[in-house]
Amino acid sequence: ASTTGTKDIQTQLAWRVPDVRAALDDLRARNVPIEEYSSPDPVTHDGVADMGHSWAAWFTDPSENVLAVVEPKK
Repeated sequence: ASTTGTKDIQTQLAWRVPDVRAALDDLRARNVPIEEYSSPDPVTHDGVADMGHSWAAWFTDPSENVLAVVEPKK
């Protein structure tokens, strides 16, 4: 549930995926805009951020909740 009513800028839900870049390709093919962040943290490159323990990417649903896909590093 959102902490600010009907939308929230914090990640509300994340899916663990085997390949974050493949997940982004699928989302982009469905015309889902991928968030890009430049500061302070995280910084994304082509939609993907290196979180140290994983690769992550974010997108916003129609209710303006931020959602993520995460690929754990091996």
